[in-house]
Amino acid sequence: MRTIENVGIAIANGFTKNLDVSAITVFLAGGSLTSTNSIRPLLRKELRRHPYVRGFDVLYPEQLFDELLLGKGRHDLLELENMLAKSTHAIIIIVESSGSIAELGTFVNSDALRPKVVAIIDKKHRSDRSFIMLGPVATLRKIRREAVITHDFKQLDPKKLAENIRRVTRLIAQDTTVNDTLSNPIRAQYFFLASIFVTQPVNSATLIKMLEATGECSDANTTMVGITALNMLIRQKDATKEANKYIISEQGSQRLSDIMESSRKKRQLVQLFDKCRVDVLNVTLRKSKRRDM
Repeated sequence: MRTIENVGIAIANGFTKNLDVSAITVFLAGGSLTSTNSIRPLLRKELRRHPYVRGFDVLYPEQLFDELLLGKGRHDLLELENMLAKSTHAIIIIVESSGSIAELGTFVNSDALRPKVVAIIDKKHRSDRSFIMLGPVATLRKIRREAVITHDFKQLDPKKLAENIRRVTRLIAQDTTVNDTLSNPIRAQYFFLASIFVTQPVNSATLIKMLEATGECSDANTTMVGITALNMLIRQKDATKEANKYIISEQGSQRLSDIMESSRKKRQLVQLFDKCRVDVLNVTLRKSKRRDM
């Protein structure tokens, strides 16, 4: 008897395990997005304008983690940022606030994350003999001199700054790896894109149950990874949420179609999704029949 968990396993084995995702993903931290002086929105727009290979994904932690920070099982922001940072090629920190200074110190202090960190420092501070310059910044320079970029924040040139970031990020991506299992929320978004496609409309509890069934994500992290990945789809407008149920958007359908078109296993994917839809229909009808009895 097929169950919704079996559908999740089928999508993981037939789709996401064979998925070639070559986009470089960066984690962009810095000053508050509510601040009118924040550099992050301008920089993100510029980075996305010139894709690297198939795309250049730029992620904000606040926009991905809002439900997890405010929900019943409140997670610590540092815990969430560490999970996402381990799933990205590079961690870009614009040192433009006291919070970003603390973030830089935390990430540089981590053996696992330090090689991925790039610090953007205001040009006026480059000769300071402060803790931040003599500590975390000096440490980064010893590992990779290009990982510290100085820029004039008062005369911001987003195009030039983005080009410098792309250059150093390419170098970092050659030397570091990212988690390619479904415990990586960036990878899991593709799993959920396909899962929503075959089960919609569907609630988050069902989707997370499907993720858990794959065995690629530990029980302790399934909800955290799942909600983060679903937030990515919503923020990217690949899915919408109506009455607490997820529906794939026209853009999301096109994205999934593009992935299938570029795959050498296009025919198998079409057959996989058709079969999954039939299985979902059967599961739904069985539940409906039990309620009527």
